[in-house]
Amino acid sequence: MLLSITSVYVGTLLYYEWPAFRTQFMGVSYAAVGYVFRFYLLALAAKEALARVQQRTGWFDPPQLQLASTAIALLAYWAGVSALLQVLVYNVYDDPEPQFNYSDSLYFTLLCLVNGPTDSLVPPNYVSRIIVVLLILAVFLTLPGKIEDITKAYQLLAKQDKSTKSAAESRAVSAYICGHLTVTSVSSTLRLIAESVDIRAGADSNNTRLSPSEMMPRITVVSESPLNDDLRQLLAQKEYRSTVSFAFRSSLDFVMLRKLGLRAGDAVYVVTDYDTDVPPEESDALCIAQAL
Repeated sequence: MLLSITSVYVGTLLYYEWPAFRTQFMGVSYAAVGYVFRFYLLALAAKEALARVQQRTGWFDPPQLQLASTAIALLAYWAGVSALLQVLVYNVYDDPEPQFNYSDSLYFTLLCLVNGPTDSLVPPNYVSRIIVVLLILAVFLTLPGKIEDITKAYQLLAKQDKSTKSAAESRAVSAYICGHLTVTSVSSTLRLIAESVDIRAGADSNNTRLSPSEMMPRITVVSESPLNDDLRQLLAQKEYRSTVSFAFRSSLDFVMLRKLGLRAGDAVYVVTDYDTDVPPEESDALCIAQAL
């Protein structure tokens, strides 16, 4: 940015101190080259600012960052080439005093890209049309490579999302045991979870990093009353001590489920001890099913 500002001061000094720069051609030439230089510097500054924002906030995914960088580069390219056309068109224009400013060159470049080298705005001579053809070729030779970079970035992000999703599907992040809790119901549910973890660990031959203990989800026992001594002794065992916690609830409803912070990949077990005379826990099961 500092170099861009410096170029303006240097150009102004040359214009007033060097008589050759006072001619229209030299003035247009300096303006065009100065614009190219400035847009190049502005593109670098914008990319650097974008990288700093990403480093501090992490707002953008890699594909979005690549897309933004590409858009900045293409915009700078378009503006820079448009400025350069001021000199090129000036050299081949029939009118010795053409009224051709920078905004015209932007519009001119856009029309040439859309309509091709036969556009009526292109001066009727071969040199100018060759210039426009080269401009179009440069754009369409540069753009596919940029699009390929963006595509690769999106493919990489899709693979990361897929692997993350597969990991979430292969093991629950958290498990909740709810309902009428007894030693029998809770211990059988804990064994069921442990067995399923062992089966998944044995079936996943590609998983060499996670052991069954590491695949064990965090288990929360949700009860409508404080746990009795038998349940406390069960959950205090060494094999459960690090993964099982207790949460008290007065009723199993949506408010309670929100407080638990259920996420995708969590497992919820609604258990009932049918050996005791308790009402069926169908309302609890239905509430959880609707919440998930």
